[in-house]
Amino acid sequence: MITTRDASVARYANAHPHSLKFLKDEESFQLLENRVFGSNVRCPEELIARGKSIAKQCSGVPLAVVVIAGALRGRTSERWWQMVKDNVGNHLINKDDPESCLKYVEMSYIHLPEKMKACFLYCGAFPQGFEIPAWKLIHLWISEGLINSELNATLEEMAEQYLNELINRNLVMVMQKRVDGLVKTCRIHDMLHQFCKMEAKNEGFFQEVCEKTDQPGLSIPDLDTSRRLLIQLSLLEAFISKEPFAEHVRSFLCFSKKNKGSEQLSDIRLLHKAFPLVRVLDVESLDFSFSSHFKELYHLRYIAISGNYASLPAFVGKFWNLQTLILNTKASTIEIKADIWNMLQLRHLHTNVPAKLTSPAAQTTYGSSCLQTLSKVAPGSCGEDVLVRACNLKKVSIQGEMAEFLETNKGGFRNFAKLKLLEHLKLLNDFGRSMRKVVQLPPAFAEYLQKLNKLTLSNTKFPWSDANILARLECLEVLKLKENAFSGMTWDLDIGGCFSQLKVLLIQRADFEIWKASDLSFQRLKCLVLISCDKLEVVPFGLAGVSSLQQMTLENTNKAIKSAKAIECRKRELIQESKKRKFGMEICQAPDSSKFKLMIFPPETSDCNATQQG
Repeated sequence: MITTRDASVARYANAHPHSLKFLKDEESFQLLENRVFGSNVRCPEELIARGKSIAKQCSGVPLAVVVIAGALRGRTSERWWQMVKDNVGNHLINKDDPESCLKYVEMSYIHLPEKMKACFLYCGAFPQGFEIPAWKLIHLWISEGLINSELNATLEEMAEQYLNELINRNLVMVMQKRVDGLVKTCRIHDMLHQFCKMEAKNEGFFQEVCEKTDQPGLSIPDLDTSRRLLIQLSLLEAFISKEPFAEHVRSFLCFSKKNKGSEQLSDIRLLHKAFPLVRVLDVESLDFSFSSHFKELYHLRYIAISGNYASLPAFVGKFWNLQTLILNTKASTIEIKADIWNMLQLRHLHTNVPAKLTSPAAQTTYGSSCLQTLSKVAPGSCGEDVLVRACNLKKVSIQGEMAEFLETNKGGFRNFAKLKLLEHLKLLNDFGRSMRKVVQLPPAFAEYLQKLNKLTLSNTKFPWSDANILARLECLEVLKLKENAFSGMTWDLDIGGCFSQLKVLLIQRADFEIWKASDLSFQRLKCLVLISCDKLEVVPFGLAGVSSLQQMTLENTNKAIKSAKAIECRKRELIQESKKRKFGMEICQAPDSSKFKLMIFPPETSDCNATQQG
């Protein structure tokens, strides 16, 4: 038997290793109780609440539970248990305690490649327990200069490799996955968080403004030696009111679990003046506004802000070092007055509402833009002059009234022929004043998007007969159809339509009742998700013959449950037949890589199961 923290080592020994699961909160408490009091003694009633809180903070890691139990063994005072509860991380990573987890964490850290150590420590800049959006972490790493480019990979691809490697080494935990299996959010265990903060402080990687432990007030590190500065949102007003001046700070990070734009400063100008040479500014939880001092921050590479503004000032166009711009506003749209086409380093523009872009100046001498991500943008801003300059776009999200944009003869969608590198596309329709206009999928849709591998449609209400046009997208691997993306009673794939490369299909809130398809319709499908398709009567039985299909999820799609179970039964039969042919009668020795999983939400009650079986 081999045990390891490194998934790549485990897969080298066995193509399908067993991954240990995290303990549930109740299991963690039972282990804690057993290690502190012994198997025959129960935890005193007055300590149970604190004990369960301590166990929960161990996040399901048995080693952490065992170590923290050592700090509680033989001590039954409520005061001591409260102190341990408030300082679980310190007890787990205690350099003065040979029984702490420090040596195990240090071993994993020491064996990291040098280029990944800084990326791992950077995860400690987020609050404890914070779910980090993977795309945000990747953009931050790049803006901080932590990712080295290689000949055959972009910076984003290299950063994604680093993240996956940290996950494989069990240093970063995946919290949410996208339907295509990619990481959506992640975090680090509390004891690893404590280690990152301790190691980062020792190495001078980042410093933190925090509250003093022995008296009221702030503990402020030496700003003359601080290059990355962290602060909790609750302490920001007290810190900025001291009118700090930190010309050596290159990164100022204020993360919070609160809603974006939830806190205000009495004088936002003090924040703008405090860090004249800042490169990375992330204050999304702050209600941000622009001032004359902000326009002097020419060194910015990364901006993430929230506020109640209807436009991005023109002076931001002078931030020629900017790589990532994240804007959250309470307005319904945002006008980008800045000339982003002359910002030659800008790679990613994210807005939470449709952005209205200015057209590139005709007399400009610059070539194509480096922009890779444009999310979200108004349909009216997708003119030919814009997309010619933005020809390197890989991800685009368009939100607004789509009827005119998608018109066959004069619609702006024809301009997408300029985007030869486009891989991900979202079309999010808002009906607005054009409620009565029928939105149609252009017949040449697939011709314009030859490299597209991920498509999301929402509220477009195309007729289901148009859905077969999407089958012509030869590289399409992920298709998400949300909020009545298609409308009508029947989706018939038997009359033409084969999604030859599709791996993931999600259909949410569709009104179709009949779905006709065979195993040839989705030859490489791995995952099917049906959400709130309450009129759908049957999932096509032909999908049972798709050998690649591994997972099917039905959520609030009750009528189709019986057919989904029939597919599950048939899949099991086919898997057993395949194993018999390959391994003879010794089925027990066959690998379980071809298992099929059916998930139904909400879970059926035992009464329902008994009724269906009967």
